[in-house]
Amino acid sequence: ASVGDGEGNGWQFVGFEANSTHNLSIVDAQNPLRVPSSDKSSFQLWNLSPILPNGWALLGEQEKWVAVSSVRFDQLSELDDGDDHDDDDGISVLVNGVEGEEVQ
Repeated sequence: ASVGDGEGNGWQFVGFEANSTHNLSIVDAQNPLRVPSSDKSSFQLWNLSPILPNGWALLGEQEKWVAVSSVRFDQLSELDDGDDHDDDDGISVLVNGVEGEEVQ
């Protein structure tokens, strides 16, 4: 599948590697994700989320192997009031789980 305009413009992702979830990386045409060769004991698992036009991204549950799934997260929508000079932008998402469950 193609992302962006075919020239590498207009798309950005934010991501993290499963063993280093507090280190976020921006991935785009100028900053490609470089993954070293590995074997079954030295592999890397990356989770990438698209950065929405308002600058927000859903990173999900970073301590899980699958940080974002349609089972856990649903109805993602971008909140953008069109005013670049305030902090009213963001995202809205429905988080599914059992009553009392703590989602991190």
